Amino acid sequence: MNRRLGIAVIGAGWMGRVHSEAYRRLAGLLPLPGVDVELRWVVDREPHLCRDLAERYGFGRFTTDWTEPLRDPEVSVLDVCLPNAYHREAVLGAVSERKHVLCEKPLGKDPRESEEMYRAAQEAGICHQTAFNYRRVPALAFARELIAGGELGELREFRGQFLQDFAADPGVPASWRFASSVAGAGSLATLGSHLLDLTRWLMGEVTAIAGASQTFIAERPVEDGRPVRVDVDDTSCLVARFAGRAIGLLQTSWVAHGRRCQLEVEVHGSRGSLVFSLERMNELQFCEGDGPSTRKGFRTIHVGQSHPYGGVFELKTGMNLGWRDTFVLQAHEFLKAVLEGRPATPSFYDGWQVDRLIAVAAEAGRGDGWVSVPPVPT
Repeated sequence: MNRRLGIAVIGAGWMGRVHSEAYRRLAGLLPLPGVDVELRWVVDREPHLCRDLAERYGFGRFTTDWTEPLRDPEVSVLDVCLPNAYHREAVLGAVSERKHVLCEKPLGKDPRESEEMYRAAQEAGICHQTAFNYRRVPALAFARELIAGGELGELREFRGQFLQDFAADPGVPASWRFASSVAGAGSLATLGSHLLDLTRWLMGEVTAIAGASQTFIAERPVEDGRPVRVDVDDTSCLVARFAGRAIGLLQTSWVAHGRRCQLEVEVHGSRGSLVFSLERMNELQFCEGDGPSTRKGFRTIHVGQSHPYGGVFELKTGMNLGWRDTFVLQAHEFLKAVLEGRPATPSFYDGWQVDRLIAVAAEAGRGDGWVSVPPVPT
């Protein structure tokens, strides 16, 4: 008889739908031998949302009480897809019941919350993961392999930007993302959490940050048309120093007209360079610095079957993966770690470190100089 792995998704908004779809697709794409993944609970404070999600993806139960799945002995995994300020309560509740936890990013509203979640999860001995799904983009995973293999030589420069335009219109209504009491930060939290995670993953630890942040749209309407004050950043520009000699430039914005979802990273080293853009997520631009001058320049690597995760979707090179496929890979890697009894990655530790960088970046954005990243508490 197969082992049953019960999943509860907390939060039935857009991200809850994306995560639920990923679990549903696992059985056909990435079956776990000897295991049946059961979508057991979906939770949301809006009854119609959890009912709709339960019907769409086949959850066995739905409720508006997020503690119900914690009391269910058949639930092994809690997947937290709530607004930032509500992660802590759900995660700590799951940890207290020895449930394994996958939590959306940023892990906490601030570093204190994320450290508390990390240490509680470690003490409980459960498997924990922060949902930095861009680590599952095959082209970025291959970029990391090239860097780790020394193909770029000594790392010198990093450039990264995550730009969107969903908030460029002043008429976009106020939501929790525009309130520091719930989101913690603005574009720095929503977009910068992903960018800062990729920065650490590719370049190593950041030691100091200088920067500037700006709120361009100071008020947004609510449903009845009243204006509500916005107290988070619309855009942030950062300069970073790394543990070695490398330096970096990073930018986040959700008011960049025409940039629908532009995540771009560029790494320069002593032997070569690489460039990735989410708008062409199945390609990696690579330049080898030691070739003849007549042939120098970037060449396009089409990521496919011979690259990380290449055989999962049974696609020939050039047929291309999509953004939602990264969530299938994320769910699979997490559940494999749960079943094998090993640490997952990126873990709550990585979520905590990113939240520390967000806090330092926010402090730098309010000032005029460098802010050192404090040593990690032991």
